[in-house]
Amino acid sequence: GLKDYRVYRDAVLLATVTGTTYNDTTVAPSTQYSYQISARDNANNESSRSTALPVTTPADTTAPSVPTGLTTTSIQSTTVALAWNAATDTGGSGLKDYRVYRDNTLLATVTGTTYSDTTVAPSTQYSYQVSARDNADNESSRSTALPVATPADTAAPSVPTGITTTSIQ
Repeated sequence: GLKDYRVYRDAVLLATVTGTTYNDTTVAPSTQYSYQISARDNANNESSRSTALPVTTPADTTAPSVPTGLTTTSIQSTTVALAWNAATDTGGSGLKDYRVYRDNTLLATVTGTTYSDTTVAPSTQYSYQVSARDNADNESSRSTALPVATPADTAAPSVPTGITTTSIQ
């Protein structure tokens, strides 16, 4: 009797299945593959492989999800620290990075879900947004804008020390 089928991709055994269908979820976008199938009986005799079926996966044109949960983790007069929730990429190419925007201008590109903006000025209002980009360079829409106001710089400078004279006349 018939035991199972063997699925080969590019001449490498990919799976053994008992039914007549198989869903390969390990493919990459814009890639050509060659599939073949063989049958095995209960004595483990394997048939010859079927004629090769060439398949080219479509390109990834799906942008990642929009990053959510953009928040500040610290606000100081000269630094704003941001954090957000990771995005997901269902297009198949995988998540590449995040783009941080300040006042609708690209400020930075980072691979993690945090960023510290050290280019802010005291007593200034800013608006931050984050987008996600996948390995096919599809960029998500930007997150909801996060308004941030930096506090005034009220700290006095340190007291000068090491006072000396350079000349006494």
